[in-house]
Amino acid sequence: MTELTIPGNLEGLTDSWLTEALRSNGVIQNANVTISRTDEIGAGTGLMGSLARLYLEYDTPEEGAPETLVVKLPTTSPENLMVALTLNFYQREVNFYRYAAPISKFRTPKTYYIDIDDSGQSFVLLLEDLGEAVVDQVEGGSGETSYKALMELARFHAQFAPMVQNDELDWALNSMDTDYVALNDALYRQSVEPALKNFESHFSPTTRKLALDLADKITPLMNAQVKEAYTLIHGDFRLDNLFMGRLPPREGFPETGLAVVDWQICCKAEGPFDLAYHLCNIDISIRREIEERVLKDYYEILVSNGVKNYPRDTFMIQYRRFILFSLLYSISIAGTLDLANERGVELARTYLDRTLAAIEDHRSYEVVPG
Repeated sequence: MTELTIPGNLEGLTDSWLTEALRSNGVIQNANVTISRTDEIGAGTGLMGSLARLYLEYDTPEEGAPETLVVKLPTTSPENLMVALTLNFYQREVNFYRYAAPISKFRTPKTYYIDIDDSGQSFVLLLEDLGEAVVDQVEGGSGETSYKALMELARFHAQFAPMVQNDELDWALNSMDTDYVALNDALYRQSVEPALKNFESHFSPTTRKLALDLADKITPLMNAQVKEAYTLIHGDFRLDNLFMGRLPPREGFPETGLAVVDWQICCKAEGPFDLAYHLCNIDISIRREIEERVLKDYYEILVSNGVKNYPRDTFMIQYRRFILFSLLYSISIAGTLDLANERGVELARTYLDRTLAAIEDHRSYEVVPG
């Protein structure tokens, strides 16, 4: 078989290309595939990638051949592509599916085919179709949905913590890597003024001043992490990336439960980043209702599963700081996204409002590192 060229877009996903891709990993043996229908999915939710569901037909039946699958390719938005390439999102997701997904306690989509070029700019993922059980982030989900997901997240963090502490995940980016910190610093600086302009009415005088002042604090904020509490984090653990409910049958996993997608931002960092990020992405009233219980039970799961050298007082201070990380993310999104993407704008708006509310609730501006 000749080496396959990575498709540049959905139009490049031909029947012959898909046939060769599925044969290369033994998904099918001899059948030829026809793509009978292509539906773009996740409009405005996959800000950094393009997603589509492919409906497949075969000239001869083969056991285990998928009737549908999901393809993921780079975003078509130049603004969002710049962010994705600057922060190496595509290589990070490919690495997760190659090295971590096979051992993860989280259910993630089965991979049928993975490829990425040396530049990290062109990639393709052919993934299991998990159906329609995704939770809508803008609507905000329910408190019980978020609570269950965050307890599973705690177990995931506890699973990978010893691997990170023992330097077993050398493929994963370190969130305190000098170049990565510098990239985030630069991205925030270039995004903050456009974000304040695009969403001016959403800032109070206090949070506007904080957003401006934080431009000089991104590097110390990122470097203030407790490395003894490092684990593998998802990095984008919001409702739009969670499938909850009835899932396709798969050996080793219950048919009703949680599956997690979109691992572009995964890296080595403190687990409470994911915790704060998720809680800053749900409805404000729901966060306030479940937050105390979530923090208590999440921390207890970490400790009961062997995470050490992480006092509760330190955990709580870091949680407040990671709320500021959510502002870093929301400002970067609000200042660089394609404003023609209505769903993307709505996501950015709700994320920003919810993050700013959490900052004021927790007075996170009081724990900004010097």
